Amino acid sequence: MIQAEHHSLYTPFWQWYIKNSLRSHFSSLRVYSVSELPKDTPLLWHGTHVSFWDGYLGVALAAHLQLVYRVMMLEENLSKYSFLRFAGAFGIARGNNRGTLESMRYAAAELLTAPARAMLIFPSGEIGNPHQRPIPFEAGVAALANLVAKDKEVMVCALAIRLEHGTQAKPIAFLRLGAPRLVQIGMKTSALTALLQADLEQEASALHQDLLEQNLSQYQSFLHGQSGILEFWDGIKKRFGARA
Repeated sequence: MIQAEHHSLYTPFWQWYIKNSLRSHFSSLRVYSVSELPKDTPLLWHGTHVSFWDGYLGVALAAHLQLVYRVMMLEENLSKYSFLRFAGAFGIARGNNRGTLESMRYAAAELLTAPARAMLIFPSGEIGNPHQRPIPFEAGVAALANLVAKDKEVMVCALAIRLEHGTQAKPIAFLRLGAPRLVQIGMKTSALTALLQADLEQEASALHQDLLEQNLSQYQSFLHGQSGILEFWDGIKKRFGARA
């Protein structure tokens, strides 16, 4: 399997590159957290997968929260873009039982390593429609959480993502983090999977409602994008109008 790697030069460079890419593509990234997130407990994010940008958004969010970041990717994709391993990505081979088990053991070991990590997994396994219900949800998140819980407390947290243009040329990325759920030792994987799927659907529906009602004041901007051409032109007009 392809493991995540930390390098004193490459890791800061690729983190900078990813954040710069986000600044170029988005007008801003905004997050709302239902409750305060733990800083000393492993945190397993299970997110909606709505675009190519989702893993990049995790890089920026973890940096904002000052957390070490890991994200699970399909090994076939990570092998094409191997630089992402320096930004926290590691691979999983779907359809290969031995490879999947190896990836799960590696993921568990990473979550047990200090300092505490935030690990992002997309339980749908692929990019999908943010409006789809029920949200496709494979059992890997619950299986991993149960594996870690045998040795250490682990929190599991739903992460809903939406990309919205609104009136601006560049989209805004909205992220909504649900309340962290402490995994109880001994819970069946099927029962935990059902709970986590319900958590993710709840946060995705809440984010959808917030967008419909424009109830967005609690979504904190944590990365500002570069001005688009429309904003640049508005600034020029304002500057010359003020001088006139």
